[in-house]
Amino acid sequence: MSTTNYVTVTNNAIEESGADLATFDTGGADWTSNTNTLMNRMRRYVARAWKEIQQEAFDWGFLEEIAVVNINPGVMFYTDGAPVTDFEGQTSINILDQDGSTAVGAIPISSYYDLTGISTDTKPFGYFDVTTTASSPITWSLKPGAEYFEAVNVSIVTLTKMTQLVPLDLTKQYTLQSSFPFIKTCNVISAVADGLGTYTVTLTIGENASYVVGAPGLELTLLNSPFTIYYQHTGGTVATSDFAASRKAFIHGWKSFNFSEETGIDDFQESIKEVDQKSFRIVDYFKAPATGEVPIQYVPWEAFSRLYDISSAPPGIPRVVTRDNTNRFRLYPHPYYIFTLKFDYTRLPQEISAYNDVFKGLDEDYVDIVMWKALIYYGEFDEQPSVAARATKNYKNILTRLEQQYRQKFHLSPARLY
Repeated sequence: MSTTNYVTVTNNAIEESGADLATFDTGGADWTSNTNTLMNRMRRYVARAWKEIQQEAFDWGFLEEIAVVNINPGVMFYTDGAPVTDFEGQTSINILDQDGSTAVGAIPISSYYDLTGISTDTKPFGYFDVTTTASSPITWSLKPGAEYFEAVNVSIVTLTKMTQLVPLDLTKQYTLQSSFPFIKTCNVISAVADGLGTYTVTLTIGENASYVVGAPGLELTLLNSPFTIYYQHTGGTVATSDFAASRKAFIHGWKSFNFSEETGIDDFQESIKEVDQKSFRIVDYFKAPATGEVPIQYVPWEAFSRLYDISSAPPGIPRVVTRDNTNRFRLYPHPYYIFTLKFDYTRLPQEISAYNDVFKGLDEDYVDIVMWKALIYYGEFDEQPSVAARATKNYKNILTRLEQQYRQKFHLSPARLY
């Protein structure tokens, strides 16, 4: 891999250009503060050259990586209009049948992912991951559309008292003092001086609730969870009110995967551009290494959608993978607990910016290709045909050698006679 960095290649390009220019400080002291227009243009030419070289071929070997991602089973859902964020914070849910009876109870949840505006235009849509272990795999199936879940009051926390002087400022936010980071602020929507000087609010609230706190008269709006509000005016009386709000989310199907979302510390992938569909291997997350890696078959979406896209099928050990019509990957059977997927992929082109960035994956022998490509841009812009011609010749010579080393080799073989 090249150890020559961005500032060095830029300085080399300046010197080869023949222009009467200074060079950048190799320690980066003037990398972002230099005001010379042509020097900064040369810097941009080098960055653009490296990006375009990476895009010169779709199968550069130096852009290829092997990904290792641990995939959590999960469920896609859509809502009755409430945003997906209304359901965040829950650690378990009950899936209910259309008649309100419990189809699957106490499903442990680890996280939510909002796909609204990505997979849909405006319809709230996303997925949640299901927490599983070797001893507690998924043993249930799904009934899309007919089954749903609601926000569940999972755990109750008690906030400390908040005291503010009246009258309240309608333009400000007042902080509820709490050790829980997901409960931070409340907005005053009206304020009436009650002559008591101060007031105190004590809330007992589910961790997934969102809320707006009103005036000393305590006009409160809380969503997603059954709860009780306790409030007291200093020197006044104590009263209680019960509130409840229902938010429904309907089952869409088993989770589909975009591996760019797998960014845990136990995952290895970055900047995925294209996945090699024939390279999928599955590893049992919970079993000993003797089980090895098992290839799984890629099936085109047209065939998968007819044969395997069945949400009511019970989960199991995945044997088939596809890329669906939303450009996400699906597995069949859906995993019944965490599995590890390995696959080959091509990285997105690296975009360099810092003075000490190096050209990822490129051998030192070929690093001059970036300089010559940048000089082509310079020669064309500054109307220096001799510079552009010399740079083009040297660029093509190195590009030919680069293709011989980093692109797939093609061989002729005799045609079969049978």
